[in-house]
Amino acid sequence: MDAFDELSCPALPATKRLFHDDPYLRVAEAEVLWAHGPFVVLDQTLFYAESGGQEPDHGFINGLAVEDAQYRGGRLLEKPPISVGAFIVHRLAAPTPFRAGETVSMQIDWARRYANMRNHTACHFMYAGLQTLWGGEVGELPSRGCHIHPEGSRMDFGADLTPEAVEAAEGWANAKIREGGSIEMRRNGVHAEIFEWIYPDMAPIECGGTHCRNAGELGTMTLKRKRKGIGITRVTATLM
Repeated sequence: MDAFDELSCPALPATKRLFHDDPYLRVAEAEVLWAHGPFVVLDQTLFYAESGGQEPDHGFINGLAVEDAQYRGGRLLEKPPISVGAFIVHRLAAPTPFRAGETVSMQIDWARRYANMRNHTACHFMYAGLQTLWGGEVGELPSRGCHIHPEGSRMDFGADLTPEAVEAAEGWANAKIREGGSIEMRRNGVHAEIFEWIYPDMAPIECGGTHCRNAGELGTMTLKRKRKGIGITRVTATLM
């Protein structure tokens, strides 16, 4: 999105994020608020914008390919330090023919979205397993970033996690997944855009990504460990 000139865009209201209310929704309509070059801003959107390590959705607006979606604008909360009130900019594969006030149809690339949902959900089970077996409270296992994409997910940790610990976490996480419990995304009360990922008998995890509604959708998860430097361990999760 480096080509996007934020200064040329008027102040726009926060985009309604339909994926928060229903991550399984595949088609919807929206009103164009602003369009310039390949960029479009809508009043509401199906397209998850890249954030929290999760790659953006792809798909189509009126049949034109959407290649990227990014947040712009907004304000930073003090606690937690999360940006809210942002609008979402969609980048098309070609200059947009749309005009403000026009109604357009959206369709996401469902295979990509669902893969990201499954892998993001798996990432939380991976983290919870490592956290539990590492022996601390949630949040004490220092995360150094993550990447969630259609092929899998990975997290970097500021700790020396042994092969035995990662293997044990894999077993713990798969046992939780096999329970097939319901997964809930709940607004945490601080702000309407801040959510917690909730699973039975596990501590809530603050997250605004897209997730499956049931652990049974994941199947079996495999974890692999790699040292990334002194005190840094990368753990990669792949679903079978």
